[in-house]
Amino acid sequence: MGNKNNRGSDFRVFLREHGILGEVESRASALHTRWVMEAAQSGSVKPLRATDMDSAFELGIVRAKTRKKEK
Repeated sequence: MGNKNNRGSDFRVFLREHGILGEVESRASALHTRWVMEAAQSGSVKPLRATDMDSAFELGIVRAKTRKKEK
């Protein structure tokens, strides 16, 4: 697991050396903020059923297969 942490640290060092670490972090933060705001504005919370998860998974598989065919 230490190797995984080193790769993450190396990536941050790479970004810092190229002067873009702050920009990458701010874009990620803005994206996360947008996701939270969209979730908060999406309405009341309802439990996710297993069938809902299965449907979403199947839709994702179909989209991924479509993308692979397009390449």
